[in-house]
Amino acid sequence: MLFIYITLLIVSVFFYILYEGVLSLMMLVFLTLMPIVLFIFNLYVRSKLNFVVNIDRTTSTIGQAVPVNIMIYNRSLIPVPSAEITIDYTVTSSRNTEQLKINTPIFPNNVQNLSTNFICEHLGTVNCTVKKVKLFDMLKLTRMNVRKANIYQDNNSVMIMPEAFELTNPIADYNDLSIDSDIFSPDKPGDDPSEIFAIREYADGDRMTRIHWKLTAKTDNLMVKDYSLPLTDNFLILVDTYISELSEDPAYTYDTIISLSFSLSSLLQENEKRHRVACYDDLSGDLCEMQVSDDQSLLDASAAILNCHMASQPDMSTIAAAAYDETNNKYGHLILVCSEFTDKASAVLSSSGLAARYTVLLCGSNNLSEMQSESSDIDIIPVSEDRIEQSIAEFAL
Repeated sequence: MLFIYITLLIVSVFFYILYEGVLSLMMLVFLTLMPIVLFIFNLYVRSKLNFVVNIDRTTSTIGQAVPVNIMIYNRSLIPVPSAEITIDYTVTSSRNTEQLKINTPIFPNNVQNLSTNFICEHLGTVNCTVKKVKLFDMLKLTRMNVRKANIYQDNNSVMIMPEAFELTNPIADYNDLSIDSDIFSPDKPGDDPSEIFAIREYADGDRMTRIHWKLTAKTDNLMVKDYSLPLTDNFLILVDTYISELSEDPAYTYDTIISLSFSLSSLLQENEKRHRVACYDDLSGDLCEMQVSDDQSLLDASAAILNCHMASQPDMSTIAAAAYDETNNKYGHLILVCSEFTDKASAVLSSSGLAARYTVLLCGSNNLSEMQSESSDIDIIPVSEDRIEQSIAEFAL
C-alpha cells in the first residue's frame, strides 16, 4: 500500500506540473493531506481503546497449551484497519523471553475477544505481558503505540507444574529413632506418654502400667490411658536449584531437579509419610520450608519451590541455610537433590546433625562417575537426566 501511495503521489505531481489543472491540484492536495488525516484519526482512536489481557488458568504442565485472552474495547466510531499486539512471555527457570505477535483489525464501537496460546517446555513461573500494541492506518503510512495506561494485565502469570514419576522405591521406617514432635495424631493412639490420646475401659492385653488408678477408684471400673502418636517428619527433601556449570542444558537440569524432588515427595505422601521439603530462595535470602502431609500441601510445597526460581549461587546456600536454621527438626533421612556437590558442601552436611542418614541425588553433571563424598555418612547417587527412574531404581528412602 505504501508503494501505491508513493506512486500516486508522484503521478499527481507529474500531472500538476504538466497540466496545472484543478483536478490534478485537488488530487495532489488530497494525497498530501492524507497522512495527516490518517494520523489524526489514529490519534483519536488510540485514546478510545482499552486492552485487557489475562490467562484463564494459574497452573499448567510442560507441553500443554496455555491460552491467553485479549479483550479489545473500541469506544470510537472509527475502525483500525490493522493492529499488531506483541506479547512477551518469560520462564523464570530458563530466563529466556519469547514473543507472540497477533495482527488484527479493530472494529468501530465494538468489543472483540481474541485468543492465542503458547507452549512452555520448562518448569517454572511464566510471566506473560503485552509489550506493545501498534496501530496502523489503512495505507500503513502512519503508526503509533497504544499507551501503557490503556493496557490492563488482569492475570498474567501461570505456573508450569511438574508431573510425578511412577516410583516404587522402598521406604525405611525411622520411628525407632524417637524423633521428637509436638504434633500428635487426632485419629490413632501411640506410645508417647507425654500426651494422653484417650481414656477407656480396660481390655484384655492392656498393660497394667497404663491403668488410670484415680479414675478407676471413682468409677469402680478398670480404666486405662491410651498414649498419643507423635506425627514426626522423618524425611527432609532439600532442593538445591543452583545449576552446575557442568550442565549442558541448565533449564533441562533444573526441570530434572524439580521433577525428581516432586516425585519423591509424592511417593512419601502416597505412603502416608509426613515429611518436609525445603529450598533456598536466592532472591529473598530465606529458606523456604514446607511440611507435606496431604495432597494439597504437596502441591503447595511444589509451588513454593518453583517460586524460589533458579539459584545464582553455588549449592552451599541451601545446605547452609538448612544446617544453621535453629528451628529445624531432626530427621531420619535427609535427601539432597542438586546438580553440584562439593567437598565443602559434604563437610557442612555431614556435620550438621540434621539427620541420621544422608543421600545426595546428583543430577545433570558430566562427571557423575567421578563424584564421591569424603564422608562415609553420605551416599551419592548419580541421576541421568534421560533415565531418571532407572537411575534411582535401587534407592531406598
